[in-house]
Amino acid sequence: MLARFGAAGRRIQAGRCWRDRAQLTAHSSIRHFATAAEQKPKERPPGTYTIWAMEAIGATMAFLYYLHLHTDLLKPEVKERLDPQKYTPFTLIEKEPLTPDTTRFRFRVNRPRFDGDLEKTVDGIIAQGAWSVDIKDHMVQTYRTYTPVALSVSETVDEETGSREGFVDFVVKRYPRGSLSRFLHDTRVGDQVEMRGPILTWPYHPAKYKHLYMIAGGTGIAPMYQIIDR
Repeated sequence: MLARFGAAGRRIQAGRCWRDRAQLTAHSSIRHFATAAEQKPKERPPGTYTIWAMEAIGATMAFLYYLHLHTDLLKPEVKERLDPQKYTPFTLIEKEPLTPDTTRFRFRVNRPRFDGDLEKTVDGIIAQGAWSVDIKDHMVQTYRTYTPVALSVSETVDEETGSREGFVDFVVKRYPRGSLSRFLHDTRVGDQVEMRGPILTWPYHPAKYKHLYMIAGGTGIAPMYQIIDR
């Protein structure tokens, strides 16, 4: 029948074929997507998440162990460290009378397991010559400068605190009107005293002078003793 209409009939027939083909393609696509949606996701092998968790825990423990061995980040802050910029409380750990009016005072000094910039600064000042420390009477907010006669820090590290313990010694004579000397002589073992230092008193390097003459009396021998000890 379409043949009777010539070219117009052929166009109608072609349009029907195109429509039927499009409908078939759409049905196929619908079936394809419906089938894909029905597929179940692949299941991971049993224990996969447990293995991942164990690996994460192991890596964390290894990292923390590295920090423990090579840094002080996991340790509490080390206190009682010499500081030339600010006053720091130090604990009196020993008090020894030498004469009726002269006493040796030993204060605890700590250093971290690994020396930082502060320790490098302190060592640099001490290496330049005779040095001293400002000791403050916190009751009246005054200070006097005293020269230590000994400074020692152990190489043994306290694993609990991550610090190396040492001491600094002062020999101080008590004067009737000396506010700081009376303050120090009135302290007891366990008390804390604020100090700031080291402070360079007199620059000196070994072999700097051919001859060196010293005149000192009483506790004034302390700076001379530092030079002699070099």
